[in-house]
Amino acid sequence: MAEKSEILIEGRRSVTVTGVDAILGFSDREAVFSTCLGRLAISGSSLCVDDLDKETSTVVVKGSINAAFYPGNKVEKQGFFNRLFGIRR
Repeated sequence: MAEKSEILIEGRRSVTVTGVDAILGFSDREAVFSTCLGRLAISGSSLCVDDLDKETSTVVVKGSINAAFYPGNKVEKQGFFNRLFGIRR
């Protein structure tokens, strides 16, 4: 497992990701990776894996890049009484 993860987006045509533990899913519209910082999703169109180096835990994705983000748990907005009385959903 890598100790750090970095994302380098070059001109919205290429993304280099370091610290990749595993490829969780891949299509021409989305790539999902497990990194040391959590799950990373890259979205776009015409995506393809251009390079995969297991020794350095580096992946290069090429295509038209729209977004790179770490999807996580949605933070729910709580109302005043929920916060006051500690009501959780």
